[in-house]
Order: sequence, then C-alpha cells, then structure tokens
Amino acid sequence: MTNYLDNVDSEWYSQRLSAVLIVVIAAFLVLIARLLFLQVVEGGELRRLSEINSIRLKSVDAPRGLIYDTHDRLMADNRPSYDLSIIVKDADPLEQTIEKLSRYTGIDEARLWESLEKAKKTRAYKPVLLKPDIGRDALAAIEVNRWDLPGIVVNVSPRRDYIFSPSSAHILGYMGEIDVEELKNKIYRGWPAGGGQRHRSGGTGAQYGGCGSRP
Repeated sequence: MTNYLDNVDSEWYSQRLSAVLIVVIAAFLVLIARLLFLQVVEGGELRRLSEINSIRLKSVDAPRGLIYDTHDRLMADNRPSYDLSIIVKDADPLEQTIEKLSRYTGIDEARLWESLEKAKKTRAYKPVLLKPDIGRDALAAIEVNRWDLPGIVVNVSPRRDYIFSPSSAHILGYMGEIDVEELKNKIYRGWPAGGGQRHRSGGTGAQYGGCGSRP
C-alpha cells in the first residue's frame, strides 16, 4: 500500500513539474521570438525612432564678415540677437507656458499663438521661432523665470548692425528669410520655412565710396 501511494505521489509531482517546465519553455520561446522580431524585423525603424528622440538638430547661423569702406571705416558690424523659440513637446502644459511667457516678457499672447499656428505642421520636438531679437530686458525676464517656462529656448544669433544708418542695407545688401513663394522654387527645395536665409544685394560699392568686405 505504501509503495502504491509513493508511486502515485511521484507521478503527480512529475506531471506538475512537466507542466511547469512546458510553461517556462513556452515563455522563453515567446520572449526569444519577440526579441528576434524587434531586432531583425523592426530594428531599422526602431533605431530611426531612437535617434529622433535622442538627437536634435540645431541650425547655427554663420557670422557675416565686417564691411569697411576705402578709408577703413567700419560700416557693417554684427551684434547678438536673442531669438525666442519654443519646443512644443517640452512645453507642457502648453497653454500655461504661453500665458506665463507673455506675462513675464510683455509680448502679446495672441502674437505668440499666431507664431505657433504658422508652424503647426512642425514636429513637436523641433524649436518654433516665436519672436526674433527680443532684447535684453525680455531675455533677463526669461532667465529669471526659467524654472517656470518649460520648453522655452533663447538662441543667440548674429544680426547685422549698420553703423551709420539702417538704410545702408539697401546699398550693402541684407539677409532675409526665404518666403513661401520662394520655397516653391526648386532652387530652395529642402530648405525649412523661416529657417533658411538668402542674401539680397543692394547697390554697387561705388555708390558708397567703394565699399568692400574683409575678414
């Protein structure tokens, strides 16, 4: 009788152990199959998404050369421009961030929303330019309240400064954003809206005493 019970118990435990082993092996097979699917089948797409999340491209404007006249007088210089931008993905909650930004800087809230509306097709992790050249007072207000303005970015870019008069730009030339109509031209294919700039020439140097540029 005792041997019979021992055999029954051993068979019962063996069946249970076999069932547990089958479940464990099946679970490992599922995990291995999923791993192969992610690494082999979806590997390229997942890598692309990972790079998008970890790398943010930032355009850097090249400083323009100084312009002197024939008497070695400086006519066109560069000064820092503080450009206000927002990264929508980081500015959460967006409505409160825009309201606080307007309150701290004095910039019209409607204008900020208008700039966002123009760039609504831009990816959420790319900076959207809200206002260029905000000035030092607005910059100071943003820096003081940086902790309360998530997603707000201030980039410093070189801006042309005409020593004698802003009207000199019509003679020396100036930089301007590529507008919507120009973006339709194949010459500017691939350029971002509002991001690319082209040089717009003024008159000849002889009109201003033989102007020239040098490093």
